[in-house]
Amino acid sequence: LPMPDNATTLAAWDVVLPEHRPMIGDSAHPSVRYSACVVWHEGRIVVTHGYFYNHDIRQPAWLSDAWVFEVSRGAWRQVHRGERHGAPSARYSASAVVFD
Repeated sequence: LPMPDNATTLAAWDVVLPEHRPMIGDSAHPSVRYSACVVWHEGRIVVTHGYFYNHDIRQPAWLSDAWVFEVSRGAWRQVHRGERHGAPSARYSASAVVFD
């Protein structure tokens, strides 16, 4: 498709946080995940569920935890630890919506 003349001013990526290691996450960062549910709500990015393949141990993991990225602070916070603590069962390629 042809790009508009002002294409360079339409959008740009900013690095908010550098890539974090380990990829499996820790107490301050969620794991890398694919096919997660993500919504924007009140200035925060909410991420839950999804799929992670741990290449180090060659095992998949279906995730059920939930994290919030506080955009104003540039920091992650875990808001739910997953299905063992009452969340819906692990899944990926699901959908999410904010209903207010």
